[in-house]
Amino acid sequence: MQTRNQKIIDAIIEKANRDCPGSLALIGIYGSFCTGDIHEKSDLDLMILINDEKGYCLSHCFLLEDDYVAHDLYCTTWEALENDSGFPHPHISKLMDSKIIYCADDSYLQRLEDLRARVSTVDTAQAAKKLLENAEKCFAKAMIASEISKVRYHAVGMVLSCLDAIALLNGRYYHLG
Repeated sequence: MQTRNQKIIDAIIEKANRDCPGSLALIGIYGSFCTGDIHEKSDLDLMILINDEKGYCLSHCFLLEDDYVAHDLYCTTWEALENDSGFPHPHISKLMDSKIIYCADDSYLQRLEDLRARVSTVDTAQAAKKLLENAEKCFAKAMIASEISKVRYHAVGMVLSCLDAIALLNGRYYHLG
């Protein structure tokens, strides 16, 4: 699996150099390969951090025939990570847990570390309040829904908003997705 992963990473770097020079800032691994919780069908979760719009050409989805594992490659912008560093939700493992495996310039590593450090200084009470308000709205919608599928949909929204609010109130984020 490591050989497969390295081929994917090398292909991304090669494509960036060829098709969008200067667009690729960092590549980081997160998810199961970062935590060590892998199996033969584990996909590779990459944070492909781009400097500009041209870098979006690095995003795509593909299936490797030798192991039939689907891989989704998504690009992330600095702006998206800056938003996540404001800790508005607990889904920030890409920012916080990515193991950097490629860096085009050392200044990018410093910028990333600054964003990671910012997370620990954020007061998450306002974001948690918004999530709890959303949970109330979902509850109301579930109560007046006439179809069971809509009741279930809104009930799930309520539960997820409550879980996210609890995580934020405890200063925690989801490490595994």
